[in-house]
Amino acid sequence: MEKGNQLLIVSDQKDDLDTIVRQVASSFTQYHVAADDAKGIQLFDKFLPEIILVCLQDIEHSQRFYLGLYRASEKIKHSPHQSILLCKTTESNAAYEICVRGVFDDYVVFNSPYDVHRLKLSTQQAIEKINLRLQLAEFKSSAASTRQYDGLQKLSMDDAIQTYADLETALGAQLDRFLNRMASGDLQSSASQLDPGQLKQQFTRFKQETISAELKKSLARFTPERAGTSVTETSNATAEKSLTGSASDRLHAEADRYILVVDDDEMYLTILQSILQSAGYQVIQAMSGRQALEQMNRRKPDLVLLDLNMPEMDGIEVMKIARSHEYLKGVPIIMLTGNSQKTTVLEAIQGGARDYIVKPAESRLLLEKVAAMLERKSIR
Repeated sequence: MEKGNQLLIVSDQKDDLDTIVRQVASSFTQYHVAADDAKGIQLFDKFLPEIILVCLQDIEHSQRFYLGLYRASEKIKHSPHQSILLCKTTESNAAYEICVRGVFDDYVVFNSPYDVHRLKLSTQQAIEKINLRLQLAEFKSSAASTRQYDGLQKLSMDDAIQTYADLETALGAQLDRFLNRMASGDLQSSASQLDPGQLKQQFTRFKQETISAELKKSLARFTPERAGTSVTETSNATAEKSLTGSASDRLHAEADRYILVVDDDEMYLTILQSILQSAGYQVIQAMSGRQALEQMNRRKPDLVLLDLNMPEMDGIEVMKIARSHEYLKGVPIIMLTGNSQKTTVLEAIQGGARDYIVKPAESRLLLEKVAAMLERKSIR
């Protein structure tokens, strides 16, 4: 076990708390104890522990606390950690369902006379998962640097959205100039004298000479400069040495993961697809809930990034339909939303989402959440 690991225990059960500390505290550099929700949030933001053990009066309270932690803490989204739910024997079925939905990473039936080492083992495995995740992130960073990308690898989502806005403005200005030329008779003939065939010809010419040029100019901002960027076998071997053999194998397996991205905004879809593909993922797009379900039926994805607000069929409805099919029940879904309000986040989690991303998100955060979700899925 590596040095520096910290544990946060959130429990309002004093007798249980003493037992928890005896069983697991020796495995950590530091441990911190909170007897209520507010103190738990405060201690998390202060120490950023790698492991959170939650043992409140009942599992409903434990679930409310952990979801509330995501809403109350700005740091939790950027702090890798593992969460373990402690429950009674009579709550094990409900605890299992909560973990399957992705609220907690694991659960332990606490104080079982039949398995006194289960809690300690669970915390040790959680630490190993955290360390593996950090190694994977380090490996990806090393591999990316060998490619010397000046384009999309270093482009944040904010830059991408700004490019989208610039493109929209440029196209609008070009269209205004074209219409003014038509109105003034500056084209082949006056706009009032053009028959449908001539009008179509003028618009085709405008599209080829002006619109295509603007699109190419904008897309060039997303194209990585690849001069001298081939990754040699030597650099790959050096990067892989920073991992254990098993971690390296899992990284290559992750690169083959299939991700479905669903959003009714075509440009935003293109941005997401480019970022994910640059990290080695296979990506397919869908621009509506109906298309998303069709894609899922054709091929089961390893992960779905699903926009919450779409016309005709929103993200919640898509999740409900997907979860009703045994074939798709285990597919993790990350909800994309422009609204970070408590009710919106809670609706997404209760609807079956494993996590959520507030748009627009930086590419680093997007890739971290995707990697963490796929890692969690592969471990299960």
